[in-house]
Amino acid sequence: MADQLCWNCGKPVPPGAHYCIACGSRVVADTPPQAGAPGAEDGGAAGAAAGGAAGAAAGAAASGPTPPGGGAPSYMPPYGQGQPPYGQQPYGQGQPPYGQPPYGQPPQQPPAYDYSGWSVYAGFWRRLVAIIIDGIILSIAGSIIRYGILGPVLSISTGGFAPSYELVSLVISWLYFTLLEASSHQATLGKMAMGIAVTDMDGRRISWGRANARYWSKYLSTFILMIGWLMAGFTEKKQALHDMIAGTLVVKRERY
Repeated sequence: MADQLCWNCGKPVPPGAHYCIACGSRVVADTPPQAGAPGAEDGGAAGAAAGGAAGAAAGAAASGPTPPGGGAPSYMPPYGQGQPPYGQQPYGQGQPPYGQPPYGQPPQQPPAYDYSGWSVYAGFWRRLVAIIIDGIILSIAGSIIRYGILGPVLSISTGGFAPSYELVSLVISWLYFTLLEASSHQATLGKMAMGIAVTDMDGRRISWGRANARYWSKYLSTFILMIGWLMAGFTEKKQALHDMIAGTLVVKRERY
């Protein structure tokens, strides 16, 4: 008669034996004991009788909560306790999605533009060419207004322009610089041609009030022997004096 196999550990059990010598489980007609059966409760004592000290130790282990089909007893902690599967955050300690700030903190606002180096600021010579272009445009526009529109109205003196025309020229220049630099283009026609624009210290579009402060400060840069204009050639952020007063920057358009 062939040996029968233990239902718990799979080891061969001699014919007629009622207990497995290896694990101490009770073997009755190849049928595993049911819950509460005497063999499951006194497995440690049976193992000691059948296999000595080794059987007693195995039987004591078998008397614990053993899953069907064999294997070591397992313990599953309640949800929220213990450790989750490998590679996951502990329960209740999750992290926000990648790129988001930690929970309870407001999102960080990035700066408007990245002014990380000197090359982003428009240099002195590029700004000088833009001023020359703007001067030519204003001269042409002033001549058209003088001879084509205001000629029949304003009296022109023989020694030069009439005072009324000088006032009109000042108004045209003021509106030209302030409206264009505060517009969505952020630049006059000369600055557009040179690829530069006027921004505030954070790289944003300036208001009309800041454009006015910048325009009228140019007269101060002019009155001190043009030194205010020359400051754009050696200051850290390529700012002229009127830029420092108004809190503006002149930057290269391709960089932002």
